[in-house]
Amino acid sequence: MVPYADKGRASVFGHLRRALEFNLERTGRNGLPCGLHADWNDCLRLGYRGESIFVTFQVRLGLQTYAEIAGRLSRPKEQRWALAELAKLDRKIAKVCWDGGWFIWAIGEDGTVFGTKKYKEGQIYLNTQCWAILSGAATRSRRTRPSAP
Repeated sequence: MVPYADKGRASVFGHLRRALEFNLERTGRNGLPCGLHADWNDCLRLGYRGESIFVTFQVRLGLQTYAEIAGRLSRPKEQRWALAELAKLDRKIAKVCWDGGWFIWAIGEDGTVFGTKKYKEGQIYLNTQCWAILSGAATRSRRTRPSAP
């Protein structure tokens, strides 16, 4: 058992579940995890409810990993929970995050989309593309080189 920073304690498995829940409970207007003001780029202010696609892909990988661990620990209820949350998140990713040639980076609390082909500068963010692949969110057809902006 490992203590939480504020109060209580749980197994490492319990900490993993709580970390995933934390991100799934804090979502923006599209139902994607929030960056909570900023994500990996602290210079960009997304606003508290701004959605980070980078964080979304990290949560996706976390859910996938959690489901695998639950399966190894013979915890089918936990595995079903993680796989159900993963399926919901995948639907949101498919609907919101693909910009036709690459994945967007973030959506500000005010609705501003970062990393879109609609703007002359800052169209493609490498971090988001890498995490799309690392997390398994990028389908085979979306792992190819994007067309030139």
